[in-house]
Amino acid sequence: MGVTVRQKMKGKGNPWWVFVAHNNKRTSRMVGDKKAAEEVAGKIQARLQLGEFDFEEQKGTPEPTFKEYADSWIAMIAPTNCKESTVRSYQELLRLHVLPVFGSLKLKEINRGKLKDFFAAKALEGYARSSASHMKAVISNILNNAVDNETIPTNVV
Repeated sequence: MGVTVRQKMKGKGNPWWVFVAHNNKRTSRMVGDKKAAEEVAGKIQARLQLGEFDFEEQKGTPEPTFKEYADSWIAMIAPTNCKESTVRSYQELLRLHVLPVFGSLKLKEINRGKLKDFFAAKALEGYARSSASHMKAVISNILNNAVDNETIPTNVV
């Protein structure tokens, strides 16, 4: 029986996770900051000792929409990995182009076909290849982070 709190990828701005291992079953959940993760870990530890923790109920956590995940990424991850001007550029690309199309979709609903249609539409609207390349970069970075956090199995970009 064990509940641990740690970061999957160490570094300032990266989210904290709670890992649970009990009776040959394991699960992990992204919580956010360290203090919140420690509080969640304490509650889970107490429920494990009382025999009330059920691994199956944790499966029902709602999958975030692309907008929710992108907002989280742009606030926490992008500033640690990109220059300030790049972060501003990503914010504008998300606001003006990407979120109106993909914002309401769940991460698993985004597929190669939808992305190809999106980039084809941008080309027909007259956007330069470099603009489409920047849009692709921001989408890819967000989906790569979702893969790293085990929210989705693969990056479809």
